Amino acid sequence: MAVVVPNHMTSNIAKRLKGFQEVVNGHRSVTSLLVTTTLSKEGGYLATSEILASEATAIFAVNDELAIGLYRGINEAGKRIPIDYSVIGYDNIDMCEYMEPKLTTISQPIFELGETVAHLLLERIEQPNKQWEEKMLPVHLVKRFSTRGLTKK
Repeated sequence: MAVVVPNHMTSNIAKRLKGFQEVVNGHRSVTSLLVTTTLSKEGGYLATSEILASEATAIFAVNDELAIGLYRGINEAGKRIPIDYSVIGYDNIDMCEYMEPKLTTISQPIFELGETVAHLLLERIEQPNKQWEEKMLPVHLVKRFSTRGLTKK
């Protein structure tokens, strides 16, 4: 399995990676390749060569933009998603619905994120000495068609 991350991770992307690693580390049979690149479609595209040179057949891109670039690189290499490579993104941007095959991704509650940040900001303005508060909002997997099940060897 390959994980594609940006060269310079923000704290929220580092948390995505940490969560992913915690789950994967619970499965001893899974090893992961960490591929670093720029946080863009082009970065995903450029990361493809390193993945193709590895034994990885499943890819977690820490955002959908990276996944879009991976689609291009995988396609240009003559490989197919999900037949040769399973790909999962993160963010559930609208473009996921227009890709072929449609991208399986992890969706964040964007509206609720904005709403929560606004409430926290207003509270901070009213109470400047208020203690730091962190809120975690649930995400969910949007199953589409860019992954396939594992087969036993």
